[in-house]
Amino acid sequence: APAAAATPFTDTIQASGATRGAFDPLQSCTGVAPGQNEDSVWYRYVPPADGVVSADTLGSTYDTILSAHGGSCGGFSELACNDNAVSSAQSAISVVVSAGVPIYLEVTARSSGATLQFALDFVPSAACAASPVGGCRTSVALGQSPIKIRDAGDPASRQLLWKWGKGVSTTLAEFGAPLTSIGTSYAFCLYDGGGTLVAAATIPAGGQCGSSGKDCWRGSTKTFKYRDSDRTPDGIKSLDLGAGGDGKARIGLKGAGSLLPAVPLPLTPPLTAQLSRSGGTCWEARYSPAAIQRNDGVQLKAKDD
Repeated sequence: APAAAATPFTDTIQASGATRGAFDPLQSCTGVAPGQNEDSVWYRYVPPADGVVSADTLGSTYDTILSAHGGSCGGFSELACNDNAVSSAQSAISVVVSAGVPIYLEVTARSSGATLQFALDFVPSAACAASPVGGCRTSVALGQSPIKIRDAGDPASRQLLWKWGKGVSTTLAEFGAPLTSIGTSYAFCLYDGGGTLVAAATIPAGGQCGSSGKDCWRGSTKTFKYRDSDRTPDGIKSLDLGAGGDGKARIGLKGAGSLLPAVPLPLTPPLTAQLSRSGGTCWEARYSPAAIQRNDGVQLKAKDD
């Protein structure tokens, strides 16, 4: 299978000369029952980080079927399959992937192949950079983005509270689309005065949370809300994203317990707190030495300035 190295990756080939291999897996989206199809073309991609791979055959000149697989030849496990996407005879899929674990994509023909246009892209899950990233959105009024961290030595007693208030205009679409597992993920990142990352916590997309198995995320016309009583994976129990115009957009983040990262209190200001989403947008608040209300070996408390 050709390897898709750098993304976005595109390839245009004539699939009419392809064949159906004896070890081609059954594709589940082919009709009444899973089956092999004609003129199979394969691609292999190794993701450099956790994230989401999206692939499509839009623009091809024949009826395609596209599936994604884990495993290896003779022992593939199907991860996703699509026949007709967006009211067309072509196909599109998105799959959650893990760093370093190869994913194999098979394109087949409903009857016979012709010109195949294949596209693949990868969006990494949100993660903290080693130092603060530039261009993050800020508040339109100071003193509206408090931060409070408590870490007295007992991991179970750790606490995190961060709010981004009276923010610059942010639409719900700009916050992303976190409701499904292939959607937007987030990372909270805290940096000290030397630009060193001192705390990081991720909030995954989609999923079910708590013993009840309810969806972790809920959405409305103006908000996305995340709730996880188990606080996995990094101690975050709630994240509220509120869309609005200048001075109306807001973010609220709470975490607690032993899954929260240990913070090496006291911290050296100025501090920078950022929330980043997969796909690139970020929001931040900064705290100068004058903004620090408490900063000792037990607790940090500050308001942005």
